[in-house]
Amino acid sequence: PVSCFAPEYVYPSCYSARLMRLFLLEISLVTLALVTAACSKKSANERNFKAAVQEYLDRVPECVVASLPTDVLDWNGLHRPNSQLELLVKIGLVKRTAGMLHYHDDMAFFGDPNKQAPGLHYEISEQGKKYLPRKGQHPGFSLGNMQYFCYGTKEVVDIVRYTEPAPAALVGATASKVDFTWKLKDVAEWAKDKDVQTALYTARELAAETTPQPGEVGLVLSNDGWHVPSM
Repeated sequence: PVSCFAPEYVYPSCYSARLMRLFLLEISLVTLALVTAACSKKSANERNFKAAVQEYLDRVPECVVASLPTDVLDWNGLHRPNSQLELLVKIGLVKRTAGMLHYHDDMAFFGDPNKQAPGLHYEISEQGKKYLPRKGQHPGFSLGNMQYFCYGTKEVVDIVRYTEPAPAALVGATASKVDFTWKLKDVAEWAKDKDVQTALYTARELAAETTPQPGEVGLVLSNDGWHVPSM
């Protein structure tokens, strides 16, 4: 029998066999490199972009906003409730109490400017606290006593297209603009109230429960993959 442990020039068939093994090894290494590159979080592909967009959407749930706590003073004996807050009272997110309210009279040049007047006091109810943003969620800017009541989360459906990654001077990193579609899930029942949809403009977002809506976002590449830059 032929032994392939002998010098190749003695048995040419062994030389061919070794070349074939080397060729197959090179193919395996190339395939492994391609698979590794495709699996890298830094690769520009739909899977990575979908994960990055979803990570962003998880931080920005759909919400309605109100200024709370808020006092509405009654100057002439006739209560004039805040219509938006009254709607939130109706659906159980806000608690309203009537009574004597403290206020600061900026026009009181003489005497004590701290006074009282009848009025309505609005504050978040125990039910409403269940819909406040969770830790890590930032649905919008927080100014003064703005409060967000979140009624649904967005889920990526498809990555429609994206630009070829390129250096972006404004963010100082490689960036790509991504177009995607999303749908709304885990919708709170109170958000489906017809008055809420009309007064708080939630109809478009609620339509995304059944019809995916378009969206776009800019992604930047960091040391651990693609992300939407923090504002």
